[in-house]
Amino acid sequence: MFVDELAKWVLRKIFELDADLSIKDYCVCLKYSYVEVSGEKGDALGLALTPVEDIFGTRVGAPTPPSISRVEGMVSSTNPIEKALGVALVNALSGYLMWNLGFKGDFALRSGEIVACVPDLVKEPVVVVGNMVPLVRRLLERGYEVVGVLERRQSLRVAGALPDTMAPRVIPKARTVIITGATLVNDTIDQILSLAGDAVKILVGPTAAAHPTPLFTLGVSAVASMAPVEVDGVKRVVRLGGGRWDFSRYSREYVAVPSGG
Repeated sequence: MFVDELAKWVLRKIFELDADLSIKDYCVCLKYSYVEVSGEKGDALGLALTPVEDIFGTRVGAPTPPSISRVEGMVSSTNPIEKALGVALVNALSGYLMWNLGFKGDFALRSGEIVACVPDLVKEPVVVVGNMVPLVRRLLERGYEVVGVLERRQSLRVAGALPDTMAPRVIPKARTVIITGATLVNDTIDQILSLAGDAVKILVGPTAAAHPTPLFTLGVSAVASMAPVEVDGVKRVVRLGGGRWDFSRYSREYVAVPSGG
């Protein structure tokens, strides 16, 4: 599956580059979970959306603390808490590769948020997976035809958003699918990419901070995420129950596209 292959690639690169890393901190918080890794080149923080809708009402035991050697098992776990920590760890390792070690790849980085950075990539009509209200608003304000917004979490199904069970009926209509990184945590990414076919597929949000190279290999067209710059500031906000719009001031937004894209 998508997230399993992603974890394998990131772990392999960490070992190839002989990066001696350890887990420095981790937390499962209200909106986001995080894992912080530390090495000779400093620290790196990875985030993942906490899948509240999958945790409450599900009988799961407390996961074991995150471990770099166990990251493949964590992302393939059926325990939603362990899985979220696993994706956060993949993002932390990816951040260390990209920003601490300078290991990037055959892609270009653009600074800024998605709508401003990738107008050349977005083709109409657009479907958004994950009701990211500010993003949907910006798309509409710029005149894009948005033919559907899908949302898994019932409490966020507002402003005309449809349940994600409608994906097979809605996604094939799109020429561009903008996909929340939370799909890495709940394993819906595989189905979404399959339904999207030849459409442009843009993975977005703090949970989408994995190294772009394997994301492109696995079928993603572009990545719009953020890199924590002031790690302690991000952690403080997340521990207090804050979300993406609260910790963005401590982060650097970027868009990654394949070279030549």
